[in-house]
Amino acid sequence: MLRMTYRRTTGQSVSLLSARNEPDAKRWAEARLDRSLLLLGDLTVPLRALARFSVLHAESSQRVRGLAVKFNGFDIPVSSIVADDEDAAGSLLAAVRDLRGYLVVSSEQKLPRAVSYRIESTDPWMVAVCEDSTETRSKNAEAVRDPVEMEDFLRVQGMRFWSPSMFRFGHTFGVRSVDGRLICAGGVNFVLEDLGYAHIGPIVTDAAERGRSFGSQVLAAMRCSLASAGIRHCGLFADGADPGLVRYYVRHGFDRRGEFHFLKALPGS
Repeated sequence: MLRMTYRRTTGQSVSLLSARNEPDAKRWAEARLDRSLLLLGDLTVPLRALARFSVLHAESSQRVRGLAVKFNGFDIPVSSIVADDEDAAGSLLAAVRDLRGYLVVSSEQKLPRAVSYRIESTDPWMVAVCEDSTETRSKNAEAVRDPVEMEDFLRVQGMRFWSPSMFRFGHTFGVRSVDGRLICAGGVNFVLEDLGYAHIGPIVTDAAERGRSFGSQVLAAMRCSLASAGIRHCGLFADGADPGLVRYYVRHGFDRRGEFHFLKALPGS
């Protein structure tokens, strides 16, 4: 269990992100990609309308000290904060805190103590080079054209962290059965074109069809598609509770770059 507290700080203030302060905030976040990749993803055009951003800055210099986002594109709210220090994190926590949802932060992010959160999972962040070659192209995976079909398939499979707005990034692929049903599919959560990075979302295979390398084929098709679009690197969160899955991604060329905590606020905190 992680315990956090909010301490009221002086000499700094939290405000909503605006056109005036967004360029500085974006540059600040890009310099901290290993902690702020989710924030930057929510700043992209398809997702921005589903997110509410807060920026913390020093009152004397207006220097950015932290960013927070509450994303409402999933069934439950998902918030993330990136801050220079524990004090700044406490101020931002008050801006986004939602007992119904998740708080997702890098394990490197220093957080205040005393308000109770439970760590639901700690997932490695893994990154690989996107490849476009005859060795990585898949013969069975094909582009998925219908966002409703994709959303329905993921919901049936119990995947909660995907939004139809993410379909607008493209690079969504699947494998079909002989009767045309999706039996495996995957897509990206967001693409940071300026940084040459794409974050891959869930790649899911129907339970009755597992063990036939369909997931590997979808992953290969996505990496080829991203490379063709000029995206150099792709990353994803692997399930930290499944060491076999982490090894699977290592075999496919992914390296561990960090880890993120998925935190859930405890009642009464």
